[in-house]
Amino acid sequence: MSLKLFQTRGCVVLSQLAKVMGYPDTTFDDYMQVNSFFEPFLLSVEKNFRMDTTLNFVTKYAWIAPPTCLAYLCLIYTFQRYMKRRPSFHLRPILLYWNLALSILSFWGMMRMVPILLFYLYTHGFRSSVCDVSTFPVMSGASGFWTAIFIFSKYFELLDTFFIIFRKRNLSFLHWYHHVTVLLCSWYSFISKQPAALYFCAMNYTVHTVMYFYYFLATLNPKPPKWGIYVTFLQILQMIAGCIITSITFFYSHNFLFNFGLKPYHSTITPSVSSCAISRSSLYASIIMYWSYLYLFSAFFYRRYIRKSSTAKKLV
Repeated sequence: MSLKLFQTRGCVVLSQLAKVMGYPDTTFDDYMQVNSFFEPFLLSVEKNFRMDTTLNFVTKYAWIAPPTCLAYLCLIYTFQRYMKRRPSFHLRPILLYWNLALSILSFWGMMRMVPILLFYLYTHGFRSSVCDVSTFPVMSGASGFWTAIFIFSKYFELLDTFFIIFRKRNLSFLHWYHHVTVLLCSWYSFISKQPAALYFCAMNYTVHTVMYFYYFLATLNPKPPKWGIYVTFLQILQMIAGCIITSITFFYSHNFLFNFGLKPYHSTITPSVSSCAISRSSLYASIIMYWSYLYLFSAFFYRRYIRKSSTAKKLV
């Protein structure tokens, strides 16, 4: 098979996958026509989803995230004091359904977001994927629906913390810090229409598919599965990817890369855009978030698996 034929067929497959994931048909008019073979598999709510409606709603209620996080922290303190002299609750049946449901939800989101991200990279390249604010509306349709599910799910995932408290398990700083910061950053990145949201959603859905399934198995069996180390390693890889993406975006947004002889970035979507004109405050928050996550998850990995293993060997 010739290279040209391989690329053509590969583009057809990616185009079909992207249409399944809700990518607007107009994007492909100047590339190649695709069939709608997979379209019947989409739910009507995914097909008819409009990003602008959700964006207007979230923008209108932008203020809700900080008080939610403050209430969350207050409840943590209150319930921890409440549980201090009380026996733990038996929440195993609820946890089984909760973790399995979140794993399935994340898997569905992963199957929507990952193909569209790959197709966008294939057709427009990396710089466009992190710099073109005009690409944000492409997430209408199924991919837009799952982006909205992503930001709203961060509110529901706060319940994870209270399952830990009511079962009288150790609540780490990493746990509640992660929940607070990812909710705030996701909420305001959505409002500022950060193009890199495609990456963050795709990565998060992928990792959460594995993570919550691991939690499901750990709740189902008396002994947790032995591959928990790989879940943490996968989380660290996510943070490394997030650090790389946000750091490169920082360089693009400040035109630092142009000093190294690289051609100025011109948008493949909007010809008038000649710079990375994204929300820098949202970008700075994402950079701080991912680098702090990388440190905290790496420290957790060291304490949980490396130091613990070396201590066990000394005792033998």
